[in-house]
Amino acid sequence: MLRQKFLSSLLIFLLSLLVISCSDSKPSKLITNLSDDFNTTIIDVQRSTQITVYADFDDGTKEDVTDTLIWSSSDSSLATVSNGLVKTGNSTGVVEIKYETDAKDLDNNPIFEKTYTLSVRDLVLVDINLSEKSLSLYEGDSKAVVAMGIFEDNLTSQRVSEDITDDCNWSSSDSKISSVSNGVIKAISAGSATITATDLGISSSLSLEVKPVVYTGLEITASSTDFNVKQDLILYVSAITSNDAKVLLDSSALTWSNSDESIVSLSGNTATALKKGSVTLKATLKDNTSLNASIELSVIKEKYLRIFKNGVELSFPYAGVEEYSGAFPTEFDTFKLEAVGANFTIENLAVSDINGSELEDKKAYFDGITNGETIFQDSSVNYRLVNSGSAKELHFHYNIDDDFKSSFSQKYILK
Repeated sequence: MLRQKFLSSLLIFLLSLLVISCSDSKPSKLITNLSDDFNTTIIDVQRSTQITVYADFDDGTKEDVTDTLIWSSSDSSLATVSNGLVKTGNSTGVVEIKYETDAKDLDNNPIFEKTYTLSVRDLVLVDINLSEKSLSLYEGDSKAVVAMGIFEDNLTSQRVSEDITDDCNWSSSDSKISSVSNGVIKAISAGSATITATDLGISSSLSLEVKPVVYTGLEITASSTDFNVKQDLILYVSAITSNDAKVLLDSSALTWSNSDESIVSLSGNTATALKKGSVTLKATLKDNTSLNASIELSVIKEKYLRIFKNGVELSFPYAGVEEYSGAFPTEFDTFKLEAVGANFTIENLAVSDINGSELEDKKAYFDGITNGETIFQDSSVNYRLVNSGSAKELHFHYNIDDDFKSSFSQKYILK
């Protein structure tokens, strides 16, 4: 009986570890440990300090769970706490700050808990140490700087450090070059400035150099480097900046060259395939002709059938699946077929149900094309998929007599 009770308690204990709620954690993850990097035992009056608690999970991940814990103070006249943020008052003394998990074991004790014993003293600020002595940033960049206050305890002559970043008054010697708020420095324009943190009459500064952002290279990207006659391909040209960012450029900032205009034409940043072959397109920055980039494009097909679904071009062979809830509509999608460079014939046009049995035309059918119909070169035809029955699955399909073995397959399924 005792062994059974022990095993039951152990099982409940392990399951309760999963109850601690984390915004990003999954129910299957097990918390193995809670930890923090808070090592202060002495704190000044009228100060704020943050305790951040992290959970280690059995899958090796680590997450901030501070806001999920229950926090309490043994003496609110000395210090209050909310979501790990400890705020001291005017009085001095010893206070205990505690957290515990909402999850409990079999004896109703918290799975995890910890108590921090803090001595609230009337300390004297003697110095401020900034986490950076000097900074070099590019225009538009930001950097967070931490201010650590060095305090002297008159009672013990002991010196202690506290993060006073949020307590400091921050300033920049030139607001046109940089701004600063709660230690976060933002570089605005090129030049030099001094960033200063001040608290209780004590100041500390760092020197800041803001460098201009310049273009160091170009890059051309596209959704593909292969396309077919009559198709368009949008080319995206980005400038690589000195701070490793990318800026998308308008075609007006570029000069293009084309190795063979009979294969591909270029209008702005849009390439259009004219005939089968390969070309090299080169973009050069107008303001700096030393910066350029190239892309090689290949036109693959001169004879093929284009397919569009609701105005968006797809590719053959096409196979689509869509799910519906409730009931099928009477009409589904609209398609367009365009023959390029040759004639194409529709074969084996049919609609089948979930069992693969073909349906009668009156139940589900193609509206706009017929079996054996020819799509003539450089012409197009539009068709719709229509439903007038009560099937739970419809499969519209056909084949095309071309060299590329094109086929069409569109399924509609009721959940």
